[in-house]
Amino acid sequence: MVSDFILLSFAWVIPYVLVVLVILWVFKLVYDKITHYDDDEQLRSNNLAVGLGRASMYIGVTLAMLGPALSSERDFGWDLLMFAIEGIAAVAVMVFASVIFDKVILPHVDNRKAIGEGNLAVAVAESGAYIGLGFIMMSSLAGGSAPTLLQDIGSGLLFIVLGLGVLMGIYWIFVLLYKRFRKISVIEEIAAGNVAMAVEAGGVLVAMSIVLGCSIIGPFVDWWIDILGYLVAAVAGVLALVIGQLISRRLFLPGGFVREDGTHARNVASACINAAVVISLGVVSGLVTLV
Repeated sequence: MVSDFILLSFAWVIPYVLVVLVILWVFKLVYDKITHYDDDEQLRSNNLAVGLGRASMYIGVTLAMLGPALSSERDFGWDLLMFAIEGIAAVAVMVFASVIFDKVILPHVDNRKAIGEGNLAVAVAESGAYIGLGFIMMSSLAGGSAPTLLQDIGSGLLFIVLGLGVLMGIYWIFVLLYKRFRKISVIEEIAAGNVAMAVEAGGVLVAMSIVLGCSIIGPFVDWWIDILGYLVAAVAGVLALVIGQLISRRLFLPGGFVREDGTHARNVASACINAAVVISLGVVSGLVTLV
């Protein structure tokens, strides 16, 4: 009895695993064409920036594919087909998002070139954006409860685009607040290779993605009601994370972020703690919204 259950579970999992591998391989082939360097050669030479950037994209694509599987009520064959279709869509969105991230996260900097040259800070900041976008896509495509399949797809695409826009807007709020209150340019620090600064920025991106994603998981109600709820969650999430950042800096490692002369301390260890606290608050805020 137990062995039959194990074999059945194995038979259900393997097709999904194979689809994921095929989709990730397709993504690799596509992205290899748009970088300025030989990706495989960079990985062989132990370029951590390239490895981290590519790994985060793979995670983001895989997360995006999981949306239809979260609350599907259809049969196995249909679920597997939708899983593959969402994978192809995820590849397209990630490639498109890479162009957006290149223009928004570090304006006037060629992110791909910087990563190819080994700038780990740029890769860390982008990693937060790719993993966050994957979570937003997964949440936007989950449910399948709209009145028609067309509305279901339309709703998913709308909240993916809206989520990407809101996420980039929140990132710039973070940049402007940092500049206003700490007199430090997030953009310049990351471009100059400040990994600690990138970890802070990446933590904010992941945390807000969780908040935004959780706010849209659930049954389709109405276009305007769902959009309003999405935006309200975004505002609430920003407030929670701003408060969380201020408190975490004073509770967990006072003085670990800025030197006495006002420059960024570049302390990666303290930045990791801060990012972990912010992401934890994002999870709490998101789950409260979801419940």
